[in-house]
Amino acid sequence: MDCTNFENCFASLEERGTKEKNCKKNSCLKSFDQRKSIAVSENSKRYELINERKDQVAVFRMDHGLLETNVRAKCDYFILDIDLKHAIFVELKGKNLSHAFEQIEETRKYLISGLKEYALHGRIVTSNRTNVPNVKANPKYVALKKKMDIKIQSNELKEMVDEL
Repeated sequence: MDCTNFENCFASLEERGTKEKNCKKNSCLKSFDQRKSIAVSENSKRYELINERKDQVAVFRMDHGLLETNVRAKCDYFILDIDLKHAIFVELKGKNLSHAFEQIEETRKYLISGLKEYALHGRIVTSNRTNVPNVKANPKYVALKKKMDIKIQSNELKEMVDEL
């Protein structure tokens, strides 16, 4: 079931108050804390956000979590740094980067109304980036790049929260 009240869920996380009933841990909300390392992985692909500042960070599972039915293409994870106001859309992808751009864009469109104060970032971890020639010439990449900061890395992407 989709999280139909995600704006209230985001707001309650920002206020560090009670989580909305649609934002229960282990359904759509994977974690919400100040840990130093926030990592998500799938099929030997891994994204890690190093949180030395100990910011409040929420990690949402998108597929079969926050977004289940209403959005046909969705990214794997969505990470919110509540303190620095960063929203990170994470797609752990095999080889089809064009589809990864679509998944991030569709998720962005669905959530954008709740993210007005946030800087947007797209992160794609792929099996092998060299399999896709001229990725920066892909029209879907170009369109998405106009809306958010995009990084693509093979196998693992690790970055510091204060370097976003």
